[in-house]
Amino acid sequence: MKFDYKLVSKVVVIIATTLLLINCGTDKVVSNDLILTEYNEDAVKVVTWNLKEFPQSDNTINELQHLIPELNADVIAVQEVANTEEFSLLDSYLNDYSVSFSESYIYDENDEESYYNPILGYIYNNDRVTVNNSYQIFSNDSRLFPREPYILEITWRNIDFVLINNHLKAGGDNQINESYEWDEETRRRDALNALHIYINDHFYNENVILMGDFNDQFHEPLETNVFTAFLSDDNFVFADYEMSLDSDDFSYPNWPSHLDHIIINQNLIDAFAGPLSNCYTIKYDKVMSDYFNSISDHRPVAIEIDYSNSK
Repeated sequence: MKFDYKLVSKVVVIIATTLLLINCGTDKVVSNDLILTEYNEDAVKVVTWNLKEFPQSDNTINELQHLIPELNADVIAVQEVANTEEFSLLDSYLNDYSVSFSESYIYDENDEESYYNPILGYIYNNDRVTVNNSYQIFSNDSRLFPREPYILEITWRNIDFVLINNHLKAGGDNQINESYEWDEETRRRDALNALHIYINDHFYNENVILMGDFNDQFHEPLETNVFTAFLSDDNFVFADYEMSLDSDDFSYPNWPSHLDHIIINQNLIDAFAGPLSNCYTIKYDKVMSDYFNSISDHRPVAIEIDYSNSK
């Protein structure tokens, strides 16, 4: 099955404030299997997307040349950039978009053979976004962060945002082992605790979007939940809460599980309640027969935040 980019560009979904997705088009071919919204200049749109050891195939860059403009995102935070030279090609292939990526690093963990970790990156729209700064945090703390969080400070329509891109440790047995510091869940829990403190200490008065592949779900009992620092703090909201309740909307459908999250801080909560706001997965796998082989095993997760009242 060949992907029909023209068809995708015509798919429009009206998003109700209850976060129910209602198909408003007359073409029922893709229905709600693929959710794309029309570009709205009054809503900032940010996407997180694990690109699975980019580029996964010889066709990856060609596919993304078409998909990224269709997303109409202001910024796309990506994980698993395995080849920075290939990733940099997107900068020249995509009109109106540029890329940025964190520094490459090699770990020698526990005296084992050194290994390379795919890094984090951003794809952003030059016409709508000004990048003010980019940097990594928690450098050299491989226990908490095998991939150092990558921050992009931007200005969109005279409004400043701090974007924090993450890819936490994978694996585990769904238990938090306090007696073993290298336990996967313990590492994710401690990493999220550290991020919670860092954001409150450095960006309390900023518009913060914390996102990425967290390799864990937040609908779990307290004793196994790695997200307790954010869940117990009313100053933070999981924008993807509603979609995480429905397995059809999970970001990692092959498991299935919902591992890719977007968390906003208190400065964005009111705007996120606006009628143009939403958070949703984009189900390219429903209309692309080769999606899992050519792009990723994760679906992108998008957030749109309403600033129509800020003019």
